[in-house]
Amino acid sequence: MRQLLRSIAKAVALVPAFVTLVALRIVRHWIDVRLMVVGFHKFGHLALEPELALLEIEAEETLREGRNPKIITWWSFGPRRLRANSYLVDKWKQVLRTKPSWWLDALVRIGSRIPLLKLQVPVLSIQRPMQQLSRTNSRLQFSFAETQSAIKELALIGVDIKKPFVCLVVRDDGHYGDVLLSDNPNFLSSNFDVEEFVAASRALVDRGYQVVRMGAGREKSLTDNHPGIFDYAKSEIRSPFLDVFLAANCAFAISTQTGPDAVSLLFRRPVCFIDIPIFSQFFFGTELAMWNPCTLIKDGVKISLDEIVSSEKVWAKYTHDLREQGIDGIRLTSQELTETVLAYATWYENDFAFSTDDAELIQCANDKIGAGMGAKGLVNFGQIRSRICPTYLSRNADWFLR
Repeated sequence: MRQLLRSIAKAVALVPAFVTLVALRIVRHWIDVRLMVVGFHKFGHLALEPELALLEIEAEETLREGRNPKIITWWSFGPRRLRANSYLVDKWKQVLRTKPSWWLDALVRIGSRIPLLKLQVPVLSIQRPMQQLSRTNSRLQFSFAETQSAIKELALIGVDIKKPFVCLVVRDDGHYGDVLLSDNPNFLSSNFDVEEFVAASRALVDRGYQVVRMGAGREKSLTDNHPGIFDYAKSEIRSPFLDVFLAANCAFAISTQTGPDAVSLLFRRPVCFIDIPIFSQFFFGTELAMWNPCTLIKDGVKISLDEIVSSEKVWAKYTHDLREQGIDGIRLTSQELTETVLAYATWYENDFAFSTDDAELIQCANDKIGAGMGAKGLVNFGQIRSRICPTYLSRNADWFLR
């Protein structure tokens, strides 16, 4: 019965949708309405897609210098039950013109049947040119009451947000997608064993940081109980609000690229990405991102940066796409990971002032990435602004940059 009523409601909605589209067609020279459907079921997409779309719209309006038509966007964040983070949706609703998902669905259905009335539905993505991200401020802010609430709630597990803390974002087998084979820790995958990050976390604590392990609660527990390391992902206080608040207020994040790190980028917090195997899904357009690639190998031979970025390997969307080509990966050892994280902390503390040698290595790598990806890369990412970690480049320059 519920399904029948829902179908009837959708059919009825087509009538006002048709009338609306006819009216918008008449005024199209003065008003350009666009429908923005956010990837509401993924935390990272929910965070960054609206921000990047708004930045692009603002750039477009600047070029048009106030000429008509005026751009109006109607946003949809999908059905409430399917949203990855309800708090983040509520925050976006404070700054965006949102419409119910059923209304945008009706407009799209009419447009598909009558192309003359069709409205633009731009494809949103978190892998877009992001050069303006670090030059602007986040549109979302926390109220004084929200901050005070976070202080009290996080104190229950020992986190003091008045002191610097680092968010540890490690995707493991509790997430969807590839699994990590226990008998082969270098199996090319986007999943990791969080225990590999314990030594690095302890080193950060010794340096004066708190480390907060992030996650959705499905991850395996972090067994280390070292003072200053907090397994927030498995705590009883975890909530949609704190998921956002922590990622937004950390000194920086250490991430294997999943969910919360996009929230950190949204709030202009720098992120150190560890062992990234898939280039096509990375945040090349912002200097807020520093990273090291997972070392790719085929038939026992390491694959250089030139070979990756000038071939279809750079456009692989999933790790299984590479594995089907016989490509595997070598990850940082626990010691290398610790060295990388501590070096990153030093750069962070010095406002990312690099030595001449490190700056030259970074520029060499970015030049190769930009040249290899060519026009397609420029459209997808804009100018390359992210930086490969100099510790990785100096350690592997003889084969990676050859």
